[in-house]
Amino acid sequence: MKFIFIFIIFPCLSYSQIITTIAGNGNAFYSGDNGLAISAGVYFPVSVCTDSIGNLFIVEQLDYRIRRVDVSTGVISTFVGNGIAGYNGDNIISTNAQLNYPIGIITDTIGNFYIADGNNNRIRKVNTNGLITTIAGNGVPTYSGDSTLATLSSIYSPTGITIDRFGNIAFSDNHNNRIRKISSIGIISTIAGNGIQGYYGDNGLANNAQINSPIGISVDTLGNFYFIDYNNSRLRKISMNNNFISTICGTGVNGYNSDGILSNIAQINQPRGVFVDKNNDILIADAYNNRIRKINVISGIISTVAGTGIAGFSGDGYSPTIAKLNGPSYVYADRHNDYYITDGANHRVRKIINSFPINALPSNIICSGTSVTFEAGVISACTSPSYQWSVNGVNVGTNSATFTYIPLDGDTISCIMMCIGGGSIHSRPVIMQVDSMNHPYISLTGTTSVSVGNPVTINATVTNAGSTYYIIWMNHGVTFATTNVPPASGNGTTYTKGAGTDSISAKVVVTGGGCYDSATTATYTTVTTTVGISNINNANDVQVYPNPTNNLLHIDNVKGDINYRLQNIVGQCLQIGILQQANNKLNVHELPAGIYLLELTNTIGQREVVRVVKE
Repeated sequence: MKFIFIFIIFPCLSYSQIITTIAGNGNAFYSGDNGLAISAGVYFPVSVCTDSIGNLFIVEQLDYRIRRVDVSTGVISTFVGNGIAGYNGDNIISTNAQLNYPIGIITDTIGNFYIADGNNNRIRKVNTNGLITTIAGNGVPTYSGDSTLATLSSIYSPTGITIDRFGNIAFSDNHNNRIRKISSIGIISTIAGNGIQGYYGDNGLANNAQINSPIGISVDTLGNFYFIDYNNSRLRKISMNNNFISTICGTGVNGYNSDGILSNIAQINQPRGVFVDKNNDILIADAYNNRIRKINVISGIISTVAGTGIAGFSGDGYSPTIAKLNGPSYVYADRHNDYYITDGANHRVRKIINSFPINALPSNIICSGTSVTFEAGVISACTSPSYQWSVNGVNVGTNSATFTYIPLDGDTISCIMMCIGGGSIHSRPVIMQVDSMNHPYISLTGTTSVSVGNPVTINATVTNAGSTYYIIWMNHGVTFATTNVPPASGNGTTYTKGAGTDSISAKVVVTGGGCYDSATTATYTTVTTTVGISNINNANDVQVYPNPTNNLLHIDNVKGDINYRLQNIVGQCLQIGILQQANNKLNVHELPAGIYLLELTNTIGQREVVRVVKE
């Protein structure tokens, strides 16, 4: 009679500083699709993985499903499986497919998923379009097919599954007591185990060794494979250099004989899953010790990263080493080195948060002199957090979720979040790239003397501003035109000359990217009016009062009727008309406060320009 290990789970995990539940309400049945994952029933999760953006995928062995938890919303849904144990074919939508005691799952770099479909005796693939196919196994529970197409081979109760950097898929062929590999072109081979159940062969060729019901499997960045030799109570390694096999952890005796010792003399107790994190440290789901343990890749020392050794459920929001687990079967580390635990008998997926993100606003790539605000990411599992920021390892003494300063090139910003429950989480560091500032230059040339009413052309010479910018033109500091480059041809502007003296300035604003000063003020160019005719009577005879005024202007000592024109300092005409000698008053009540020019012209062409201040 065929059986499969219900606890079997595998791949990966990692150490962190606070533990929380991210899926499962503890009920031993399926429920909750399209609701929050923490409120759903997750029935005996056995393995997990995440995709490139952080969505979580959970294999629920006894529900015959794989479920997906959306990273942004926390909502759970079914990804593969219709909940009926069996096999109803391939090339169908994955949610319509039957699975039969699925155990392992892994994803590749482009978003395809690979499933160890245990009692269907197949390795199956869900592509990016959601279609399911078989890539290894013909469904017959026996051993055959090495060096042929994997789809023609026989495999027997596959459990753990992993994928290396070359796209080769390795899996634990449990009942065949072998580790087998599917090449990137679909050929299957055996890389460890001679098919004889037992323990033999360390420090020799892995193909000649005896292994006993292998389950979880993982691969490091060098291409070495690690697998749980379940009935031998050992973690073993297949070296990619010479295909030799060796024992990394476990004495062959189920138990727990301490941490802080070399892993090859440490006892483990019916371990289920193994995963190699981004630092090449090895994580073990030590199921019957109710612990997640880690082997340091450099020292070879084993330690506990989660669990007290006592079966139970507790500890969310606290340090994972004081939390209780119940038969953890799998551990997984994501791209940020946060760890996920399938806490099997608790019917939950739990997460050890090792790090949190920092947002740099506006960016971590800035121009010199730019102020940046760093914002700590929200970790809901951390109650009443306090913060310690540091720059290049030196504390900057702030207890806020944000920190603002002007960084230098290469500055490393980090933060520690301290939770009221005693856990603390280190941020993922932000390294600043600060580019030097370029300084545009603008100068003006143009006509310096022109009569009122005639066009005035001013040209700008712009350097060190790239090819895309705009020029803001001002008269006495008041904007009157804008030139865009490109598409405008040239860097000039033309306006109509008003009375009086104009003070023209301009500034350039670079829009083409890169680090430039936002504006550079040009030198002032003075354009003077030349009237060319005599003044009305004598300049001293014309009287305009009160000046300043806020209501009426009186114009006296002018003989006969007179034409007037009232304009602002950039030449825009506001009022125009004829003042009769009997009624020589102008109402300026509606004008805003400012400086204006009043041009007076008599019937024989004499002109006078008076500066008027409106209060």
